[in-house]
Amino acid sequence: MSAQSSQALEVFFSYAHRDEALRDELVKHLSLLQHQGVITAWHDRKITAGTEWAGVIDAHLQSAQIILLLVSADFMASAYCYDVEMQRAMARHEAKEARVIPVILRPVVWQGAPFSKLQALPTGGNPITTWSNQDTAFVNVVHGILTVVQELTGRPVDSPVTSEPAFPLDALPTPAPLPPGSRMPLARNPLFVGRKEDLLRLARALRVGGTAAIGPQVAVATGLGGIGKTQLACEFVYRYGQFFAGGVFWLSCAEPEAMAAEVAACGQELPMPAGFASLSLNEQAQLVQRAWQEPLPRLLVFDNCEAEGLLAQ
Repeated sequence: MSAQSSQALEVFFSYAHRDEALRDELVKHLSLLQHQGVITAWHDRKITAGTEWAGVIDAHLQSAQIILLLVSADFMASAYCYDVEMQRAMARHEAKEARVIPVILRPVVWQGAPFSKLQALPTGGNPITTWSNQDTAFVNVVHGILTVVQELTGRPVDSPVTSEPAFPLDALPTPAPLPPGSRMPLARNPLFVGRKEDLLRLARALRVGGTAAIGPQVAVATGLGGIGKTQLACEFVYRYGQFFAGGVFWLSCAEPEAMAAEVAACGQELPMPAGFASLSLNEQAQLVQRAWQEPLPRLLVFDNCEAEGLLAQ
């Protein structure tokens, strides 16, 4: 065993067997971290014939540093998953012996469960099967797990996760639903036509990091009022928003004094702590900005922004 693999974190999968196909997909998306020796993945299908399965499961449940609860209606209905594995996992989490991460696979009522106080994946706790592109959802989950790995080890992982869907730069993608958790108050204009090159220029600027005003990649559409900048940005959102796993957030800068409210409103679809709605606008905005620091690609659109100082806030 190499020195690198001996330091790998063990990831335990607690799941209902009906969700085996979704579990397999997640394991595949985590393969890069396994190849790098960052994690090892364990689930009950690795138990060999003739082995006392309950004892083996319990041993790995006790040794794993990260425990994934793959949540679905079948998981919630399973006496073993819910009453045995989940209870033991939460006990280890409370004792700070392991990190428990709920991964919501399929729609089910899980709020109120012992693990509902934990940050769930994908972003916002939106079930993987509800995403228009499930690969994007799995990448979202992998980024979240990667963040936990970095927190537990105190060191960055050598290579970033690169399994995100391709970002078209030569041809416009077909409009698609936005990732869960997005805030887009404008509907797509069905009469929008043309401006293909303008849309592609925005895509290329964001992909390769055009203007470096704030953040890693910034693209700016400028011009006189009434030439269609908002409509251009709106069309871009509905064509390219699907590639931003962290969501799309449209903010109107028409009233600078209302910017805190615009940012705070984005938290309505994000996983926020209990009591978020009772906080002041500034406190809500700070929590949203903190959530935006997670290592996930997300698209922020500042419409009608005429004061550069607003972006610096």
